Amino acid sequence: MRFHFIRHGKRDRKIGDPSLTSKGREETELLAKKLASNGITRISSSPLARTRETAEIIATILNLEVTEDSRLRERMNWGDIEGQSFNEFITQWERCNRERDYRPSVGDSSIEAGRRIEAFVSDCYRQSSKDTVIGVSHGGVLADFLLNVFSFEELSCISPKFCNVPYSGEVMRECSVTTIAYDGNQYRLDAVGAILFDY
Repeated sequence: MRFHFIRHGKRDRKIGDPSLTSKGREETELLAKKLASNGITRISSSPLARTRETAEIIATILNLEVTEDSRLRERMNWGDIEGQSFNEFITQWERCNRERDYRPSVGDSSIEAGRRIEAFVSDCYRQSSKDTVIGVSHGGVLADFLLNVFSFEELSCISPKFCNVPYSGEVMRECSVTTIAYDGNQYRLDAVGAILFDY
């Protein structure tokens, strides 16, 4: 079973639950056209606006329905805590990156967030092991998932840069695709943060 995990398209840089920019929508359309021949059978999305909008654009081009799944949500989101400054958010975010079992005041630890994606994969497999699934999610939680299920050696073979800076936006760029295969027991990593279209 194959999973294409897509980080949402470019979003407005503001607190809360921002939407995609016009550039983000344009790049998402380009990505969807590249994915059209990949035999996608299902598409699920985090409930946040930027992921949901990304998923809806892809689903329209692929003629699919979007299923919302909160397990694909980011581990924490700026704006979840009323009055939190961006610096306060980043301080907690970076601590989660360094200390993977640290749970922020609102949200999940890195390990817990990655386990949500693991549960999503397992449930999709149980529902239909022959499907090819898109999961539209966020860069942080996708990195959390990869760090949970793959060894450093496996990750470095596919993406040495990811091993050096797993939470960098240069690795998990907006509208990038991370592809894995799953057989009910083992994961195989095929791509990390791949860009399938020309900027």
